[in-house]
Amino acid sequence: MSIQIRANHGLVKRTNAEGYLLLMLISFGGSVIGTRLFLELTGYPQIGGGTFHIAHILWGGLLLFAGAILPLIFVNRMMYTLSAILSGVGVGLFIDEVGKFITATNDYFFPLAAPIIYVFFVGTVLLYLIVRSRRQKGARTTLYAMLELLADVIDHDLDEGERKESLKQLNAVLIDKEASDDMKVLAMHMLEVLNDPSLEIIPQRVSWWDRLYASLLKFEGQYLKRSLMRIVLAVASIVFSISSLIALSVTVLVLINPQARDTSIAEMLLAAEPRFSGPNALLWEFVLIALQGLIGALVFISGITILLGRDDFGTRVAFVALIINLTTVNLLTFYYQQFAAVLATLFQLVLILLIIRYRQRFINKSETAEVLSKLIAPPIPTDIKRVER
Repeated sequence: MSIQIRANHGLVKRTNAEGYLLLMLISFGGSVIGTRLFLELTGYPQIGGGTFHIAHILWGGLLLFAGAILPLIFVNRMMYTLSAILSGVGVGLFIDEVGKFITATNDYFFPLAAPIIYVFFVGTVLLYLIVRSRRQKGARTTLYAMLELLADVIDHDLDEGERKESLKQLNAVLIDKEASDDMKVLAMHMLEVLNDPSLEIIPQRVSWWDRLYASLLKFEGQYLKRSLMRIVLAVASIVFSISSLIALSVTVLVLINPQARDTSIAEMLLAAEPRFSGPNALLWEFVLIALQGLIGALVFISGITILLGRDDFGTRVAFVALIINLTTVNLLTFYYQQFAAVLATLFQLVLILLIIRYRQRFINKSETAEVLSKLIAPPIPTDIKRVER
């Protein structure tokens, strides 16, 4: 009686998928910020005249098309790197003009455009974190990775470090009880290729990223001791909270003084360029100030507790408060302040990374921090080498 073998078409994560996503993220963010900065500095020039206007969304579409078609034509791994960069720049140029396509008046400066771009970017960051944190295991995943690595044999680009790691992985497949017979046969043939004495092996190389990362770790270990890192983290937290706490304090003082309250409200309503508009302008003004003040108060308290030595509690509270601020409060900030909030957002991201690194080095208790700390963890050296190509 014949045994029917069913095909397995389950999805397998590509080797260094997170590296390609990171390249796309950097290209995406850089293209949006670079485009807005360029247009602001040059007075929003237009390509074309009269009937025609070549908007940069068209260039974005062209780059997206190039990023999609190159891996379909060429099998070389360097095409994935190029595709990630082109796709990131392309989607940045594309989504930068979203305001024109959600309004009847083609309003590039429509307030909702910035939050849409921000949400899209944060969503992509979350996707990157999910992909980075999920490590697929098993013989099938290993063999897919080894098949990709065999391209180095064809290109005469296999180094000794890659060969040793490949031998280790393939031997693991041979003793894997869940691996099928055909998988083990394939693994045996790959082992024969990698063990062949005539196989050309190049000297093991150390990428620029590995050298840079090693230097940073050495500097960190020598000079950034826990006491200094605690002070830096506490001061950065307090600095972040100062402006929002001042705004909240001034607002409270104004509200309890009838005369000052009436004057302040009149100034808000009669301002040449009010931050808020519409019938609920004052309500949203006070909501934003209150939310920013609440986050600022939490981060300020965190900074003080870190200075007092309760860094576990302080970093936990600051981390949660900053994540809430990035994912909720910043939506309202971007809606009304547009891209003026970019620098503040970057400062928040740096502060979050400082908290993650501090916990990773000196506390190492929070599972959330361990997952998100992979943002700054070094990728696998062989994967980095592939991205550089």
